[in-house]
Amino acid sequence: MGADDTRRDLLVAVGVGVCGGLAGCVGGEDDAADLPFEREVDPSRTYLRTQSDDAGDARSVDLSSLGVDPGLTVRLERLGSFTGSSSDGTGMTGVFSGSSELAADVRERVIDAVDAGEDYETAATFEGNAETDVPEDFLIADNENERTSTTVTVPEGATHLFLAAVDNFYQDNEQGDPPFTLRIESA
Repeated sequence: MGADDTRRDLLVAVGVGVCGGLAGCVGGEDDAADLPFEREVDPSRTYLRTQSDDAGDARSVDLSSLGVDPGLTVRLERLGSFTGSSSDGTGMTGVFSGSSELAADVRERVIDAVDAGEDYETAATFEGNAETDVPEDFLIADNENERTSTTVTVPEGATHLFLAAVDNFYQDNEQGDPPFTLRIESA
């Protein structure tokens, strides 16, 4: 193992470098941005408000660690699927943010949300019918498998990307086969 390999392993272990410390990602060596990039998305986590749902908080993708800067046009693609209590799902939404922070239990949980892409109106919660829509989020893929990707320009101020399954009850969601995954590549 050479010095470059040791340095790369160390950077990945502390959460920077080619994969930003995220499990299950791959990256190219030749692009200015470290793309393509893939990461499994836990469908039981969300950036949306929940009610009577033990969903976890969505984990953001740190765009700056990938060299993905504002102004870069990227293709966001959903791979795989997830399973829930009523059916399998393939829908995925995203929202850019200027930080990795989520608020507790309010409708607009993405504190530093940055608008991009075509707005998507999310469904109310399964329990209690509480509004969940975040004005800045957009559809990446639908549940009908008619749309599996979107192309979007990373907006000014965006340093992170939050992702969620298109669903209205998250705690019972699990990875499908193949797993629910995001792929980012240069457009």
